[in-house]
Amino acid sequence: MGTTIGIFLMVGITVYLLRKRVNIGLIMLIDSACIIFIQGMPFDAAVNAFVKGGLSSKTIGLMLIVYLIMMLEMMMRKKGMIQEITDSLKHLLRSNRKAAALLPMVIGMLPSPGGARLSCPMVEEMTGESDGQSIKAFVNFWFRHAWRDGFILYPGLIIAAEIIEVDSLYLCLHIIPFMLIAILIGIFLGVLKIKKEKIEDVPNDKEDVKKFMINFFPILFVIGLYMLLLGLGLRNYGLQIACLATIVILMIWKKYNGVQIREVMKQAFSPKFLFIILGVMVFKEVLFASQILDRLPEMAEKYHISKFLLFIILPYIGGFSTGIMVSAVSIAFPILLPFGLADNIWYGTIAFIAATTGIMTSPLHLCAVMTSDYFSVSLNRVLFRTMLAESLMMLAVIATIFLVS
Repeated sequence: MGTTIGIFLMVGITVYLLRKRVNIGLIMLIDSACIIFIQGMPFDAAVNAFVKGGLSSKTIGLMLIVYLIMMLEMMMRKKGMIQEITDSLKHLLRSNRKAAALLPMVIGMLPSPGGARLSCPMVEEMTGESDGQSIKAFVNFWFRHAWRDGFILYPGLIIAAEIIEVDSLYLCLHIIPFMLIAILIGIFLGVLKIKKEKIEDVPNDKEDVKKFMINFFPILFVIGLYMLLLGLGLRNYGLQIACLATIVILMIWKKYNGVQIREVMKQAFSPKFLFIILGVMVFKEVLFASQILDRLPEMAEKYHISKFLLFIILPYIGGFSTGIMVSAVSIAFPILLPFGLADNIWYGTIAFIAATTGIMTSPLHLCAVMTSDYFSVSLNRVLFRTMLAESLMMLAVIATIFLVS
């Protein structure tokens, strides 16, 4: 009983601090301290969790990739490449609305933490000045994740498939209907609210294709090189290497001198985002070390909760409490195996989508934090609109349960 009350108090503190626009990293460190107190964790265990979360290779790798992404985006923007991408795509599609949705989706093929930051300026260019900032932020955030983390490159999908013992491509195919639903939801709740821009009829499509491919090359190169490195078995730092190689090529291509390189490196460095990553990763480690989530199966048994409800609730909690798909899958899927998660591919699919719903509505999701910061809109406003969209997605999940049970 005391643990439950403590958790509710912690949630209340988190909501209050979010409304006051306190840095997410600091909020997560406060929440970590709350969990340590609620669970009565030994001092040495708490210190180990803090050290592991703050200094692990995963944390350092995450900080590095966010920094490199911001550096790549800044270089492309300063050299006018983002402007060229948006202009050429608008002409090719004859629609600024379609382009605003398509670009985050393309970049979303890359499983990069905080990757939505790369498409922010592109969506900004595609949308008119009269469009609300929260709409822009939602379109960028939502379509960046229209793949529902189920694209074949995503490690969360690979781990989920291994746990339920199916081929990752097979699981991906079952997630596709939910991807299509996500696109439709995004169109109705976001894209159609963007002011339709009158596009000048430019007949030279070949020139626009050429401009688009030349200026979009850095992003395509990152994706292609990352896939190649994955194929070579370099999974841990493949994305960092791909981004760094692309930055070096871009510097040579655009003839950056020493002063320009130092300027870009300095401007891309953001202590605020590094602190956010630190707080999130420490919180995740404290969450695991406290074993607070281990009580969930006991509660389910005690209160006779349906296994189908568990297939939704546990992955959602895992996603919401960490904001990271790999963590959500790692937390929920092994717990759900005794309840028959692997008995039917649709059970695994339902659990996977429920996890993505938790991640999309979590204040720990780096893409949400970085998108709201770029568009200067409250994180609460972005998450509120996302929650509305995700409630429609959950209706699709519930309908699937009725069809397969």
